[in-house]
Amino acid sequence: MHNCATAGGSSGGPLIAWVGEQPYIVALNNADIKNLETNQDITNLAVKIDFLDKLVAGN
Repeated sequence: MHNCATAGGSSGGPLIAWVGEQPYIVALNNADIKNLETNQDITNLAVKIDFLDKLVAGN
């Protein structure tokens, strides 16, 4: 979960964090959860890059 501001169509967009003095993509945005009555954002979901790295490596 993350609390970065997102908009429609942002799925797959990078979440960037500073590690030391370098920016790194640490996750990819994949969904948002909204209150269906008010359409207000509750939280956003993402997939961590290290999880995706393990999938690609076959581990």
